[in-house]
Amino acid sequence: MTSEIAGDRVQPVLAEIRQMREIMVTKADLAATETRIVKWMFGALMAQGAFIIAVIKLLG
Repeated sequence: MTSEIAGDRVQPVLAEIRQMREIMVTKADLAATETRIVKWMFGALMAQGAFIIAVIKLLG
């Protein structure tokens, strides 16, 4: 009888732990994300530079 009561209380806790484990991020995931962000920032910087040069040539 006691094990049934404990089992009923443990199941929701185990389900929450499983869900939290799926959310956790590894260092490799963070490093990959950082690399992608740096690539996008570099591309955006290049595009902005090209736009500024085009505007200067157009107005100059």
